[in-house]
Amino acid sequence: MCPPTRPCPQGFTLVEMLTVIGIIGLLLAILLPALQAVGRNADWASSQNNMRQTFALLTGYSSDNREHIVPSRFDYTNAGYPGKVRTSTAAEGQPRLGVQNIGTWTDILWTHAKLGPLNLLDGTTYPYVFDSPDRWVYDALPGFDSNPLRSSVNLSKTYNRLNTNNEMYPFGTGAADFEIGHRGYFAANNFFDARPSAGGKWYTNGQIRRPSDAMYLVDSLRGEVIEDSSIPYDSLNPATFEPDLRYTGNTCLFLLLDGHVATEAKWDDIVELQGPFSGSPTNGTPNGRGIRVTNLDRPDNPNPGP
Repeated sequence: MCPPTRPCPQGFTLVEMLTVIGIIGLLLAILLPALQAVGRNADWASSQNNMRQTFALLTGYSSDNREHIVPSRFDYTNAGYPGKVRTSTAAEGQPRLGVQNIGTWTDILWTHAKLGPLNLLDGTTYPYVFDSPDRWVYDALPGFDSNPLRSSVNLSKTYNRLNTNNEMYPFGTGAADFEIGHRGYFAANNFFDARPSAGGKWYTNGQIRRPSDAMYLVDSLRGEVIEDSSIPYDSLNPATFEPDLRYTGNTCLFLLLDGHVATEAKWDDIVELQGPFSGSPTNGTPNGRGIRVTNLDRPDNPNPGP
């Protein structure tokens, strides 16, 4: 019993407990979206940093190779000197590596920067010296994030054009179900395709008219290369849209050839990105978002149409 001179302590009433719980719930409702936004912004900033690191590697390669831009795709099979990419790597094995002398920009940068081989948690060494990390690495190392040539955000969906996705492009038709949870792709502009079979060629930095507008990389859900024909968004057939709007506000990142990274929301056609160009080489004026995908070596960069 309580002394007569002192009141007995009172416990929480049901109403008071419900009030406290309600306040806590309200605070959580206010704070959680902000915390989630902070996390998404951190992923966005980290992916930007990866693109900037990639640009540093691109610059290093150009400096060492007479100012040539790293091609989006290459094929040294019939070249007199096949180069140093995939020339001493087995065509098949465990893990499965790419075909000799054929690959993408990621293999060139990974090789030139000497980023491999890779050591797994069990002490196994993966022979990724002339090949950039692929799905074998990401399967073996969940959360692997030591590759500046990929996004910091995981793939959350696949590229299901014609429902034939079986491997990342260009070695298949698009990112497949088993790649969900792997780091998202940066895709190079296939304007820089250097394969002889595709009629491609190697470009130098001096041939690009406006590097600050010229797209080299974009976030992609298909793979390591992106075609200009798949840049426009088609609301009736969104599966043909290769860029991945993976950041806050349905945005994606572009790396331009002057090294800056642009964040862009969804666009409807390629003209919206690069604008219609008209007039002579001296007075043509872009009116789009200032991101060009096609005709990067043309002085007037004529309107390619939607």
